[in-house]
Amino acid sequence: MHQQYQAVHYLVHSAVAGLCYVVVTQMNWVDALISDFPLLQKYKIFELSIIPVIAVLLQQSDRLARLIVGGIPVLSPALRRLLAGREHIEGHWPLVVVDAQSNDLVFYGFLTIRHKTEGLHVEGNDWLPDGQHALWFQSVQARFQDQLLQYWYEQGTNRTKPTMRGYTEMYFFPDEGPITRHAGEFLDKEHNYRFYARRRKFGWRDAAPATDAERIAAANLLWQDLQKDLPRVTKQSISKDWI
Repeated sequence: MHQQYQAVHYLVHSAVAGLCYVVVTQMNWVDALISDFPLLQKYKIFELSIIPVIAVLLQQSDRLARLIVGGIPVLSPALRRLLAGREHIEGHWPLVVVDAQSNDLVFYGFLTIRHKTEGLHVEGNDWLPDGQHALWFQSVQARFQDQLLQYWYEQGTNRTKPTMRGYTEMYFFPDEGPITRHAGEFLDKEHNYRFYARRRKFGWRDAAPATDAERIAAANLLWQDLQKDLPRVTKQSISKDWI
C-alpha cells in the first residue's frame, strides 16, 4: 500500500489497542453502567461479552483500515488525496507513445491510476494513429516512491489474453507543487519507446472520457502540444521534466 496510507492503519490499530486498555484497566465504568441490572452484575455477563467483541475488532482492524482508505465513496478518495499531499497521482492521464529515435507517433493512449486494495493500479488502452485499437494494458504490481512509479505490467489486444509482460518506470513532474504530468519508458527494451502524459481533471459537470473517440481526442491534444518539442525531449533523460 502507498506509504502515506499506512497512517490510517496505524490509527485504527492504535484506537483498538486503546479500547482494549480501557476495558481491561477501567472496568469500574462497566459496573456503573450496569448498576441497575443486578443479574448482569452477578454473572459478569456484560464484562464477559466485551472480550470477544474486542477480539473481533483486533482481528478485523486491517480490514477496517482498508475500508476507510478505499471503501467509502467520496470520503475515501478525499482522505487518500489528503494523505498523499502533492504526491497524489490518482486520476486520468491522456498520453502519447513515441519512437525515441524517429520521434514518430506510435500510439495514442489513455491510462487511469486508481487505488485498489493492494495499492496503486494502472490500467489503460493504446490506439494506432489511425484510431484502431491496439493494446489493453494493466499493472500487475506497482510501487510509488519519490515521484517514481515502478510496475510490472501485462498487455494484449484484449483483457482475457495478455500476450506480453514487462516492466515500466514513470517519472512524475513537477518537482514542486501538485503533480500534473509524467514521462516513462519500457525497460524490457524490446522497443525504444517512450510515453508522455498530462493529467486531466474532470468534475461532476465534465465527465471523464467514456468512449475510444473521446480518449483519443484527449491524447491528440497532448500530441499537438508535444510534437514540436520532441527532438529536444527525446534526447534528454526520461527522468527530466519535459516541459
